[in-house]
Amino acid sequence: NDDVRKGDPKSRNRVYVVHRLDQDTSGILLFAKSEKAKQFLQEAREIQLAAHRSGVPGGEVAKLRSDAVDIVIDALFLRAGPAAAELALVATGGYGRAELCPLSDIDLLVLAEPRVQRKHERQLAAFFALLWDAGLASSHAVRSVEECVHAAREDIATLTSLMELRSLAGEAGAREARRNGWAVC
Repeated sequence: NDDVRKGDPKSRNRVYVVHRLDQDTSGILLFAKSEKAKQFLQEAREIQLAAHRSGVPGGEVAKLRSDAVDIVIDALFLRAGPAAAELALVATGGYGRAELCPLSDIDLLVLAEPRVQRKHERQLAAFFALLWDAGLASSHAVRSVEECVHAAREDIATLTSLMELRSLAGEAGAREARRNGWAVC
């Protein structure tokens, strides 16, 4: 299968996904509808299954899944428009480690101050609906850094998931969280 390749010249015995997507003139990956995202995820799942059946280690297959989900989330988050610039979107837990099994839910955290949360409530609701329509079940929270610290102090599972962060969009917010908030947990 041409979509699963071994032997990336930069890293011996690595597997990577080769997939061509239509791009707009600015080079940003766009999906006209959630159906395209769903179709892309199905094709990626077939690639992951082929990789698994060909003996690729499980950790690499889980990384392939995470990479495919990253592409979809990036494209769908861009649909939030200007809101995307004011929000920090962060992967947590297993998704934060870039380790996704085929049917894993997607653990997401949107970091924003309460005023910004309220301002973009409709866009966030639309974003999470697009994820669902694309076939991605998400466990998500929308919190400020202060709210994250409070939640982490109250719940060990929240604390653990916040220890495994990976910035997806709005990196400044994720860096602020690590620098200012997490140290007091």
